[in-house]
Amino acid sequence: MSMPTKTSGKLGKRALWCVLGLMALSVFIFVDLPLLNPANKYGAFLASKWRILLPHMICGITALLVGPLQFSTRLRQRNLSLHRVLGKIYVGAVLVGALFGYALVYGLSSPFEVSVDVLATLWIITTLAAFITARNHHIAQHRQWMTRSYSVTFFFVADRIPFEFPSFHPSEAANVCLILTLCVVAILLPDIAFTWSELTSKRADSRA
Repeated sequence: MSMPTKTSGKLGKRALWCVLGLMALSVFIFVDLPLLNPANKYGAFLASKWRILLPHMICGITALLVGPLQFSTRLRQRNLSLHRVLGKIYVGAVLVGALFGYALVYGLSSPFEVSVDVLATLWIITTLAAFITARNHHIAQHRQWMTRSYSVTFFFVADRIPFEFPSFHPSEAANVCLILTLCVVAILLPDIAFTWSELTSKRADSRA
């Protein structure tokens, strides 16, 4: 009876990863690339900040791609050294990406600047907590903080999904509710994906 449970758990986890991957790909194609067009006002702003934007984007993409590998039990068990190296790359990408995020919106004096600053701060705090707990060998707490860190990483994808639709206007109340819903999804989906085995199977010895 345990084999079907493990198999279904793996399939469910892969399905969740596919959802996360498709969400990220759709945002990149339908939101990020058009924003880089200098013909629109956002593109013109970003073009003027390309020296800041480029490292910010590279670090963000690196964190987005490397993060999921840190939750691979197989990778951690078979190659702990690689797991640790990837962890340092992830931490470095987050810290550098967050600092460039601060610089990107510095001086705008708008709610957008405040929101980016808050998210960048959360990104740094959760990631440093994950790093420190790992260094102190608190593995369970490390995994929890890593999940929170990657949830913030993935939030930068989820909060831009509504902008794929031309009729979307952020100021409308219904659309504000939509963004808040996506914020919750951005936090829950990675958490579910990374703890799928615990949700779908029992420990061999419940007294352990």
